[in-house]
Amino acid sequence: MSVIAPPARTHGATSPLRSRPAVRRFLEGPPLDPADLSMVLLVTEEEADRPMPPLTVAQLPAVMRKAKQLGIRSVKVFAESTQRDAAGEFSVAPDALMARAVRAAKDAEPEIAVMTETCLCSYTDTGFCYVTDRQGRPDIVATIDVTSRQAVTHAAAGADIVGPASMVVGTTGR
Repeated sequence: MSVIAPPARTHGATSPLRSRPAVRRFLEGPPLDPADLSMVLLVTEEEADRPMPPLTVAQLPAVMRKAKQLGIRSVKVFAESTQRDAAGEFSVAPDALMARAVRAAKDAEPEIAVMTETCLCSYTDTGFCYVTDRQGRPDIVATIDVTSRQAVTHAAAGADIVGPASMVVGTTGR
């Protein structure tokens, strides 16, 4: 019977498995570069002091040019509107904050993919991701109607990818 000595610890190893070069190479994965990442942009009407600093539409062109310089190939735009109503109708206007943000981003750097998502939380007066009925329950039909029109508005503004993000069962297809 032979005795196998435990692997020698290497400097900086966090576990015995990581001290094995083959396992270490397997676990470290390929290196990431900016082209592998999407930059998240939160757009608001006015500058604000927040943990995730928002941008205004006027600031987007400079940010997009910097993203291009860094090699970033896509951005995900979120817009927090100050215009709200019960049905989220401001989200479908051609001059809605999201539409203006998408146009500004695409005008500045057309080669960078711009992604958005349909959601109503920044457009309903309740802050919910859906339209409510008179009893305050989710109105699925009304939510589907406005979010589908919202998707068309995003696409018409130049969004390359529009994803569904409604947090209500039944508002997105399988």
